Amino acid sequence: LMEIKYEDIIIDPACGTGGFLVQAIFEMKRLNPGISDYELSRWAQTHIYGIEKDAIGVKLAKAVMQIAGDGSAHIVRGDAVRTHKWQADFPHLANGKFKPGRFSVVVTNPPFGKKLRVSATDARLSGLDIAKAGGEDYCNIEIGLTFLDRSHQLLKKGGRLGIVLPETYFFSANYSYLFEWLRTRFRPLVVANIPMEAFQGFCRAKTNFYVFEKID
Repeated sequence: LMEIKYEDIIIDPACGTGGFLVQAIFEMKRLNPGISDYELSRWAQTHIYGIEKDAIGVKLAKAVMQIAGDGSAHIVRGDAVRTHKWQADFPHLANGKFKPGRFSVVVTNPPFGKKLRVSATDARLSGLDIAKAGGEDYCNIEIGLTFLDRSHQLLKKGGRLGIVLPETYFFSANYSYLFEWLRTRFRPLVVANIPMEAFQGFCRAKTNFYVFEKID
């Protein structure tokens, strides 16, 4: 669904153990069956990026990616959403490699849920306008929604976002402001149903995989 191309620069800003990024490597191998292991490794090292807040998750992602064909060099620990804290807490994220507009593909399954929230102050300081919820003032907001805004920042114009999010965000009146926020930023390409069983044991929320193209 993401139609990964050789020239794409790919990031998962909530990469966990690297599942989406590993799949990108497998997809590159499938699309280019003649590619050597060396060239595939070089591609992964220069085209694959991931951010994960959990230190153990980062170690696991690096290990899995080395098995898959590498690409582990740019899997780093950090908070992808609260960018105003990068200079002090995660200076390796502020070196330009993760700058806005650099990436052609963002693919992610961010944390979400009513209890997982970003404060109004953090949203304002990190320039996450989605936290205005259609008004003038910043509000505390569910972290899953902030990843929509963060992904928009990371993508270049014409870039593609693939994201797993609860169906509620798009089909509940409580989030009606989201359509106006999306309208000037993204063009919807795909809504793919994810069966309830996919996350059974971890989450009972009904989710979909959404693919968007950045238009501005």
